[in-house]
Amino acid sequence: MGMNQYVHWNRFQPCNGAVGLLEASAVLDAPIMVVLLFHIVEWVRQTILITVILVGVKWLPAYHFLTVNALFGLIASMWGIIAGFTAGDCSEEITLDGEKVVPQGGRVLFLQF
Repeated sequence: MGMNQYVHWNRFQPCNGAVGLLEASAVLDAPIMVVLLFHIVEWVRQTILITVILVGVKWLPAYHFLTVNALFGLIASMWGIIAGFTAGDCSEEITLDGEKVVPQGGRVLFLQF
């Protein structure tokens, strides 16, 4: 779900005073990317643990080394939550081309969770 929100088409819809496509996308790109990186590293860490348990490979030191990801995850989660709840008008309904839309509502909702 996170990668979908990072590359979703609505990232180009203007919010927070962004003028161009890249500015509109950049509003929430960094917090989403940091949260995604945390989840990817944590997924690899848990895969290592399952491999150690089921196959018996001696990769436990790598699992313990990746425990530092917990601190990164705390920082990433706080940044994501703060960005989600302070996204300004990115989550408010606006009229765009005669149609009512929420500019980056899915991206904001992802960060709030």
